[in-house]
Amino acid sequence: MSLFKILIHGGGSIVRGTVNVGSVVKATGLPASEITDTITGAKDSGMSSAFAGFSGRAGADATGHVDSELRAALLAAYGPGPRGGAINISAAAKGEGKSQSTIKRWIKNQATPKDENRAQLLANARKAAATKSGRSAAITTRRNSAAGAKIAKYGARLTISGIQGREGYERDRTVHWDLPPELADEALKAYEDKGDIGLADFMADYANTDAYGNLDDWNVFTFDSVAMDEKAK
Repeated sequence: MSLFKILIHGGGSIVRGTVNVGSVVKATGLPASEITDTITGAKDSGMSSAFAGFSGRAGADATGHVDSELRAALLAAYGPGPRGGAINISAAAKGEGKSQSTIKRWIKNQATPKDENRAQLLANARKAAATKSGRSAAITTRRNSAAGAKIAKYGARLTISGIQGREGYERDRTVHWDLPPELADEALKAYEDKGDIGLADFMADYANTDAYGNLDDWNVFTFDSVAMDEKAK
């Protein structure tokens, strides 16, 4: 099911959960279950992309989907190691109730977690993005990092791809917004508070400023990729 077809017939925003599924069903004749499955997949993917970009955990998978790659789920749930390791092994072992050696074997594909252990990990990965407490922990970690210090001092470049634009004119677009420190902080707070919807709110507010043409009807239909990159100076 095409996301653009859903947009044309259902309007609204997948990010905000405001698509009129009934209108899509009526226009296409497709089962509501097929349409809602497509919407849910896009919503989950966008939520995970926003989390990866704002937490700085590039490559993390916070969807909680059964086909998630184990390493990407561990990165979402526990972040990188404090000394530059790809995964925070100590935090993962504590969070999953396993030994550090077991977590290392999972990462190296030398052992496969039991179904119940995998389900627990995927749930923890999703909580990192889907709950305020999870986002707060990830954003706090980023704020306390070297990258976070640069964002606080120099600002950030926010790069977002997805179906977005003025309402009625949404297309696949990528925006590149250079945010001074105070606006970068606002974006982080908006995301921490309300997740992907908070990010969409921030984008709508920013688009309606002199910096982006005072567009008062900016709509984010989906998130594809999100990056919040610190500036060096």
